[in-house]
Amino acid sequence: MKEFIKGMDLCEGFFNEYAKTIIEEHFPNLKYSAGLIGYGSDVLGYDDPVSTDHMWGPRFYLFLSETDISKKNAILNALSKNLPYTYKGYSVNFTDPDPNDCGVQHPKFITEGKVNPLVFIHTFDEYLNEQLGTADLDNITPIQWLVFSEHRLLSLVSGKFFVDSLNCTEKIEKIKYYPNEVKLYMIASNWEIIASEQAFVKRCGECGDEIGSQLVCARIAERLMRLCFLYKDTYAPYSKWFGTAFNHLDIDDSIEQTIQSALSADSLTEREDNIVKAQAMVADMHNVSGLTDVVDYEIESYFGRDIKVIFADKFAEATAEKLKGTALENVPLIGTLSQFGGLSSYAQEKGFENTKFYVDDGFTGTNFNRPDFKRMMEDVEAGYISTIIVKDMSRFGRNYVEVGLYTESYFPENNIRFIAITDLVDSADGENEIIPFKNVMNEMYARDISKKVRSAKRIRGNMGEPLSQPPYGYMKSPENPKRWIIEPGAAAVVKEIFRLYLEGYGQDKIARTLQDREIKNCTAYWKDRGIGRGGKKVQPNPYKWKSSTIGQILSRQEYCGDVINFKTYSKSFKNKTRHLNPEENWKIFKDVHEPIIDRETFERVQQLVKKCKRRDPKPENGDKNIFCDFLRCADCGKKLWFHVNTRNKDIHYFSCSNYYKDYRGSCKSRHYVRADAIEQIVILELKKMVSYLKYDEDAFAEILSQKTNKDILTEQKYLNTELQRCLSRQEKVASLYEKLYEDNASGKVTDEWFMHMSRKYEVERAELKVRISKLRDDIILLKNKEQDKETFVSAIRKFMRMEAITAPLLHELIDHIDVYETEGTGKNKTQRIVIYYRFVGYIELPIQEEELFSNDTRQGVAVTYIPKALPESITT
Repeated sequence: MKEFIKGMDLCEGFFNEYAKTIIEEHFPNLKYSAGLIGYGSDVLGYDDPVSTDHMWGPRFYLFLSETDISKKNAILNALSKNLPYTYKGYSVNFTDPDPNDCGVQHPKFITEGKVNPLVFIHTFDEYLNEQLGTADLDNITPIQWLVFSEHRLLSLVSGKFFVDSLNCTEKIEKIKYYPNEVKLYMIASNWEIIASEQAFVKRCGECGDEIGSQLVCARIAERLMRLCFLYKDTYAPYSKWFGTAFNHLDIDDSIEQTIQSALSADSLTEREDNIVKAQAMVADMHNVSGLTDVVDYEIESYFGRDIKVIFADKFAEATAEKLKGTALENVPLIGTLSQFGGLSSYAQEKGFENTKFYVDDGFTGTNFNRPDFKRMMEDVEAGYISTIIVKDMSRFGRNYVEVGLYTESYFPENNIRFIAITDLVDSADGENEIIPFKNVMNEMYARDISKKVRSAKRIRGNMGEPLSQPPYGYMKSPENPKRWIIEPGAAAVVKEIFRLYLEGYGQDKIARTLQDREIKNCTAYWKDRGIGRGGKKVQPNPYKWKSSTIGQILSRQEYCGDVINFKTYSKSFKNKTRHLNPEENWKIFKDVHEPIIDRETFERVQQLVKKCKRRDPKPENGDKNIFCDFLRCADCGKKLWFHVNTRNKDIHYFSCSNYYKDYRGSCKSRHYVRADAIEQIVILELKKMVSYLKYDEDAFAEILSQKTNKDILTEQKYLNTELQRCLSRQEKVASLYEKLYEDNASGKVTDEWFMHMSRKYEVERAELKVRISKLRDDIILLKNKEQDKETFVSAIRKFMRMEAITAPLLHELIDHIDVYETEGTGKNKTQRIVIYYRFVGYIELPIQEEELFSNDTRQGVAVTYIPKALPESITT
């Protein structure tokens, strides 16, 4: 019995010993690439003796240039004549592709005649088009990435080139892994899917549905495994090798063990405990990844029920927030990619190349004011599009007039072929008399659905059923979702808002008071309870209230126990914009639910609100100051904001944007500084530099060199010290984990404590791994850092030739300016201003005793630059 050899090793040896010699002997000047990529367990390294029965053996792909592909048959003929019949006991000859078995070929031993080798010859672009539907790997759209088979991507990047004269490896690098936005989308989607079923493992079991509980658990387990692949930047294979590949991932073994325990659990409690623990472990991987801010979570009850969850939607929302501004921002996190896949398969089957997807998920087809539709029409106008393919006519639009204008006039006039797959519409076949009727029917369908929905809402609304979501302070009743009940925590805040307003607090002061008490705002409150509502999903400060929110709460009549329907309306089913309805059209039902605010108190508040006058709008305050975005608070690091004095428009100044009195921030001082003073300080500093540059240019250059070299040495010393500390801790953690394992095996440590500590060590190990990698990268960058002093000196020389400082010059010279709080009083009041320059940071030049730079900013106020003070000072 022949010895089993891993397929990759077998193929590489076969190519180097025989095929390479034959090719180079018969085609001596041929430039080619050859290797093993694509289909097959041998490409992934998972093959075993069972794999050898079909499409396995001595084989390879041969890639030729466009100019040499015509030699394909000649090369195959030379190989057929000269290759041996066997290699290391395995047949080199294979049967012809079986048309009834997807083209499968089987090894077939022969002893005479030509061999039929398992050699595939293509141009590399031809092969990529066959595998992915595109060879333009530089311009893959995010939607195309989502359509690609993940297993195919894995098979392309997992192979090996034995010879690569055509640089195919370099091209494959472009699909080494998903772009960041696609990766984020897939992570958000998997967490969203988990969130949709997170409570059902226990709930199904409680209802006696054991099979349902097991199925939900298995689905969540698969999603967790897929998330592990994503966090490790590794493509997942199809189901045959999915578990095998997961077992090879560089992750804590306890994750796999916990998932296995969940899937094999004999009891409902054990199943729930383990699948929730597995979610927590993967959640830790998410937080270590750095893809989003750390998401706080804990294993807790599901809205008071005896069901354990981590509220996986927190991770979906935090990740989806990172998609803002990307092409995937509006793509639903589940359930839409099958349409893209169908279109992609159709296009590939029909030979359409250079495909591009236009997606308007979340937008109605009843009008054409859709972002991606507009983008598609722009590409049509630019001449980039020759064919438009949709699943069916309704996917193109449900407004029969506009659809008709496009399909019957615009597209024919612009030579655009239009195909609707399931409706059997293809403009290349000539006019289709059925299209207008289908368009009318599609619009009538949309109109009919809209009518039914409106009618149902009208009936429900007129019966007193609330049509809107319950406001802050209420929640839907678990027994009857058509009724609102008081949510005690939020209701207490609503009562406090009304009480403070009656005590004379303004809306902004109430917002400030709630923030100071660290009471979470409405959006944060809902998010903590897993309630999907509008507003930002992730907020920097969950305790920051807006005065506009306070105003809305004070005006909600619903707090008296009333239901108010039909406050807004839409004009047409084709236009979803909501418009305010006149109050006479409102439908008010009093005392439907328990009130939070008594009616008398509510009416008193409304009277007070009407008496409040709004401020007049601010007049234009001139152009933006050139120092905007340069000034920073020396204490908290926040930017200083530019202001114009309301009484004297000639006074322009800056103050800290994080000052607690002005902006309810955390900075304790205002850091007030006049704009004209800052300008004079910078001018005086630059004049000092110009003077020194003129006086001794070589000395000036030497100071810059010493400054930058000193900074580099300081940073290098810190990085090396920190790297050694992390490496030492990494060894220590490994030792601690090993001891913990031994103690658990000997019974000294309980399983529960082992799981707790091992999870802690795994998180720390992952953090150290990321930190060590980052430190090593920083050290390499520091070694290669260029000393860009000439740019700085050139900017100083430019200042010599200018009469005034300008914004472009500031951007060339200055990185930022730190402003400290004033010290002293009266004539002795000083304020430190530290200027940090680009490339070189802060510079201290030697000062001659007779040097003094001074200027008057305005009558009665002088600015004196004190060179030997560190740093610079303003004296008023």
